[in-house]
Amino acid sequence: MQASGVAGYYDSNTARFLFVGGSGSALSIHRQLWGPGVRNASEASSYVNGLIATEIERVRSDSTSTILDMGCGVGGTLFHLAASLPESSLHGITISPRQHQLANRIVAEKGLEGQCQIHLGDFLVTPLSVAG
Repeated sequence: MQASGVAGYYDSNTARFLFVGGSGSALSIHRQLWGPGVRNASEASSYVNGLIATEIERVRSDSTSTILDMGCGVGGTLFHLAASLPESSLHGITISPRQHQLANRIVAEKGLEGQCQIHLGDFLVTPLSVAG
């Protein structure tokens, strides 16, 4: 599928993914992960974000790391990381203009402009220096 087809797919379906997926405040578009202790859909959507944050803490070299989420959707994982990794610079890239618009609105609503940046592009062809 060409990039324009992928972007169109996400533009057309993002609202449905967020609504039907039951992610709530997690703002996740990825599948829910029903790990130990998870009791509902919202917790299942957030569970994977906790795993990601734990792994980043394990491997990062310092507290001011730059983190890039390739395929960030509306930024749900980045917003979770912003709370757990407050000194990190967080960047997301999405191919969907609709997701880009929503994510940037949420960045502003959460007051995360200084920590989170959402980029519009195809991570398969966008230079990684976009986050740098």
